[in-house]
Amino acid sequence: MFHKSIDDSARALWRIKGTIAIQIVIITVGVITNDLTSSEHLDVMRRLGFDYGDLAAGRLWHLLTGTWLQSTPGIEYSMLALVFGGTVFLELLAGTRAMLLTCISADWFATILTALTTRMLAAFGSASATALMSTPDAGSSALAHAGYGAAVMLLPRQWLKVALPILAFLTGIQFFIIDQGAALAHCWATLYGVVIGWLVLRPRFAWSPAPRSESRPVSAPPAETS
Repeated sequence: MFHKSIDDSARALWRIKGTIAIQIVIITVGVITNDLTSSEHLDVMRRLGFDYGDLAAGRLWHLLTGTWLQSTPGIEYSMLALVFGGTVFLELLAGTRAMLLTCISADWFATILTALTTRMLAAFGSASATALMSTPDAGSSALAHAGYGAAVMLLPRQWLKVALPILAFLTGIQFFIIDQGAALAHCWATLYGVVIGWLVLRPRFAWSPAPRSESRPVSAPPAETS
C-alpha cells in the first residue's frame, strides 16, 4: 500500500513536471536577486529586461532573460501562485509539451506586442505610454495569463460559455487596477492563449467540440445470420 502511494504520487508529479520546472526557475531567480537593492535590481532589469529599444536594436535574446527575471527582487509568492495556476491547469489538460510551447511563446509574443503598442500609444501623445518606453519589461505573469486563456478554451462547451466571459472580464478589468504596461502584456498573452487553445490545442484535445454522438462514429450492428 505504501509503495502504491509513492508510485501514485510520482505519477501525479510527473504529469505536472513542466509546471514544477517553471516554479524551480522562478524560485531560483528569486533567490539570486533576493539581496539586491531596488536600484541594483533596476540596473539588472535594464540589462536583462526587454523594452522597445531592445526590439528596435534586434536584441531579441532579452526575451529569454526577461521572461524569468521578475519586476521585483526576491520571491513573490503571489506570482508563484498565479503562474502555478496558469501552467498546471493547461498542463493537465493538454500535456507538458503543449503547455511549455504555448506559455513561453505567449510571453515572448506579449512582450513584443506590448513594446509595439506602447510605442504606438506614445506616438499618439500618451504620457503614460511615453514613460513606459524607458521602463524595461520583465516577469512571468504573461506566461500565466496565456495558460489560463488556453486552458479555458479546452473546457467542455457548456463550461466554456461561462468561463470565457469571466476570462474576458478579468482581463479587461486589469486596465483599471494595475499599470498599463502589465495590463497590455496580460491582454496580449490571454488573447494568444485563447487563439492557440481554440485553433491548435482544442482539435487535439479529449473534449470534442461536437457532441459525443457526432464526434465518434457509431459502430454498425452485427449482421444477422440466417
